[in-house]
Amino acid sequence: MKNNIKIFTSIMLIMILISCINVESFAYEQEEDVYRGEGLHFKGNDDDGISFIRRMRSVGDIIFEETDTSGAGSGIVTTEKAISTGENLIKKELVKYLTGSWAYANEYAWKEDNTATWTYGGGAEYSIADKVRLSLGLSRSVTTSYGTEIKIPAESGKLSKLGFASDFFEQNYYYEFKVNGTVDKSYNGYTKTPTEDSYLFVYYKK
Repeated sequence: MKNNIKIFTSIMLIMILISCINVESFAYEQEEDVYRGEGLHFKGNDDDGISFIRRMRSVGDIIFEETDTSGAGSGIVTTEKAISTGENLIKKELVKYLTGSWAYANEYAWKEDNTATWTYGGGAEYSIADKVRLSLGLSRSVTTSYGTEIKIPAESGKLSKLGFASDFFEQNYYYEFKVNGTVDKSYNGYTKTPTEDSYLFVYYKK
């Protein structure tokens, strides 16, 4: 019986240790094993025809605010708003690799269209994140077409892959939903949307 208790205790300790491992840090270290090499810059087109308006908001500015009085007859009035908490321009973020396995290559060729799409996170809900995106005139997705085959040289003595990258605009915000003046729900979220600037890069393993 005592042996069983010791075994159970050991298993629990191992599980706790595993749960404490920072997965994000591990992923970041893995990414550090890769670096960008040769590349080319392109201009993409917004898939919804938005002309990259990007209405700027300073920290503390209201992105949108709406009041619903349809329930006023029953004594319910709701208000929701999103307030800017800052923004970032993320340059040359890898969207995806375009070739499969790491290989020793002296050149890569590419012709197919590539698309970068928007994402959201933090405590954000899709409907609110999308409302923030639309309020600021931000792109849902941007597609880059190349027309002719693009060729990029690579260092044949190093393991490499061809990758598609894009610049992204990240809008951070605080969202608040009130019922009769009392906060019912609130959170911090962000939307990250592609700009027109995209890239084809050769990525190398260190």
